[in-house]
Amino acid sequence: MVRRTPAPTACPLTRDRLLSCLLILLPVAAAFGAPPCPSLWFDEGWSWHLARMPIPEMLQATAADRSPFLYYLFLHFWIRIAGESEWALRWPSA
Repeated sequence: MVRRTPAPTACPLTRDRLLSCLLILLPVAAAFGAPPCPSLWFDEGWSWHLARMPIPEMLQATAADRSPFLYYLFLHFWIRIAGESEWALRWPSA
């Protein structure tokens, strides 16, 4: 009598395999699916916005501001020298 072995079937998805797949795929999905973090904080973006204005407009916009006008004036000329990268915008404050 010849014994027949059953044909190999696809691997069943066991609880351990499912857990392993989730542990691998969840961080990947979180990294690609999450909204990107803003690179500049609000106050840094506001300073950049004011520094890019023409000087008379900047004076008018900062007339009621608590921050000193000289910082924005310095930043106005600084971004023309150092550029508008995150590093360049944060350097005067550091």
